[in-house]
Amino acid sequence: MLEKVPKFQIYWNSRIFFYGIKAILLGRIIKGKKIRKFEEKFAHYIGVKYSASVHSGKIALYLSIKALKLEKDAEIIVPAFTVPEVVSMVLCAELKPVFVDIEKDSFNIDPKKIEEKISAKTKAILLTHLYGEPADIKEIQKIAMRHKLKIIEDCAQACGAEYNGIKTGNFGDVGYFSFGLVKNLNTLGGGMVLSNNKKLIEEIKNETRKFSNQKRLFLIKEFFFATVLWILTSRIVFSLIVWPLLRFIKIFKKDFMNKAFELKEEELSIKEIPQHYKKWFSNLQALIGLIQLRGLEKNNDKRIENTKFLMQELKEIKMLKLPIERRGIKSIYPFLTVRFLAEKRDKLIGELFKKGIDCTKGNLRACNKMYLFSEFSARCHNAESVEKEVLYLPVHSSLKEKDMKFIAEKIKELT
Repeated sequence: MLEKVPKFQIYWNSRIFFYGIKAILLGRIIKGKKIRKFEEKFAHYIGVKYSASVHSGKIALYLSIKALKLEKDAEIIVPAFTVPEVVSMVLCAELKPVFVDIEKDSFNIDPKKIEEKISAKTKAILLTHLYGEPADIKEIQKIAMRHKLKIIEDCAQACGAEYNGIKTGNFGDVGYFSFGLVKNLNTLGGGMVLSNNKKLIEEIKNETRKFSNQKRLFLIKEFFFATVLWILTSRIVFSLIVWPLLRFIKIFKKDFMNKAFELKEEELSIKEIPQHYKKWFSNLQALIGLIQLRGLEKNNDKRIENTKFLMQELKEIKMLKLPIERRGIKSIYPFLTVRFLAEKRDKLIGELFKKGIDCTKGNLRACNKMYLFSEFSARCHNAESVEKEVLYLPVHSSLKEKDMKFIAEKIKELT
């Protein structure tokens, strides 16, 4: 039976593999003309003037903060429900995170709760577009203007998302993107910082010039790992080999499927940026990015199509809370993120896996209540409840309408 649905299939293809092998054989891995070309093409795609490629989304955030020259110990507004590494980078940049609660329907920061957290020390807002859903940009911009705050736009999950026809990445003083393996545009890791402020981007580029090359062998290993992962998450291989193997392992080790999302405390509690973050973006990564950029809109459109179809199929299930579609918003949906009863969420994930649907609760946390960030703890009820309820359903572009029907059918059976 091929009715097994992987939680993701990385955005990869035979063209990427062919040109990647060619670059490796010709020795065009570390440096080359593709880096600048990818920076220019990506900036043009988003609609922003200047860009700087970097090693990861994490270092992109750190460099964005440092380039704004915010004073030490200044406060920055941060959504309470986010990736913990985001908070770690804020602390590494010597700022103090001030957690603000989220809207349950969009999972994004609630503009109505921002102003009550602003003080004389507040200098910036981290505007995150969570799960590919643009935040309430207009209201947040009004608040920033009123209080003379900088906006750092976190587009790590929102590459290609739009607010009133304008792509995310255009609305802050600086914006950053992440190109991790499971992103809708992936370059073996990597990231990009964008701004219409030429001086700011030049400052980031001057800083990255102090960094060092990635090791050739490491990049080659990552390239082949990505290719193998692409094959393993293809429908036939996943159904016939990977899913049965995971199913067997899960019987003896119940938490196996969440191992990939475990947080490493040593990575979150860092006080300064480690050396392995300080690497250059490579020519091989840029080559992959250029190829993927050509098909990004088609890839996003398929995710949107799958998501809307699945939402239509699930709309009658009262226990399942679906995201609300807003006028003027184009979300790109890395997953269909839904909410389910907290006390039954983990059981539903397990039962869906038995039926052949690989889904997860993800790696986002209510950071306001994490022990590591207890110094900055705040009561954020929505973030805390969403962490216990959230569930990611697969809608990636390799899936078809029949897969969405299969997912909906199994959920209906279990709820």
